[in-house]
Amino acid sequence: MSALNSIFGDIQCMNDVVCSKDASLSQAPLLDSSLDFGLAKRIRNSFPYWIVGGPGCENVYTVKCDAAWRADRSSGMGGACYNGTLRNIAHARSFASSVLHAEGNAAIMALKWALDEGYLHVRLVTDCLNLVMQVVGAEKAFASVNCIIHDFKSIASHFHCCSLSFCSRGVNRIAHNLAQEALL
Repeated sequence: MSALNSIFGDIQCMNDVVCSKDASLSQAPLLDSSLDFGLAKRIRNSFPYWIVGGPGCENVYTVKCDAAWRADRSSGMGGACYNGTLRNIAHARSFASSVLHAEGNAAIMALKWALDEGYLHVRLVTDCLNLVMQVVGAEKAFASVNCIIHDFKSIASHFHCCSLSFCSRGVNRIAHNLAQEALL
């Protein structure tokens, strides 16, 4: 039974990696065939991934971000900031070549917004496991998002303390709704 549960967990993890909320399996980008599913599951369960600073940072603002993407390549980005309670929200519209590109743009928008607001201790939360795995280097980055990952890390380096976390789609509902609203 534990072996079946492990296999089911790996399949569920891959479903999170390959399928996005706005694309069917046939629209999802192809993954590197060398991806270690066990590694993906461990990464998903071992957050936060610290980009700058580390555990012990005080007064950390949680910034949740999400993107919505359509086949016409328009995308909406949403972000919500928390420090105990909801502090600020933001949304914007952009263009992106894929769901992953849109999610990367949303993460960059959220980091820039947090930096502009003066939040120097940030925990960025996204429901895009594929993006997180590429930022942490657990998966070979797609050429189309290499510059997004570079920009993300460059902006993150301006914070005193910055981490990246994966969360389920249900936990990220406010950011998701803001991203959908930006597409209207």
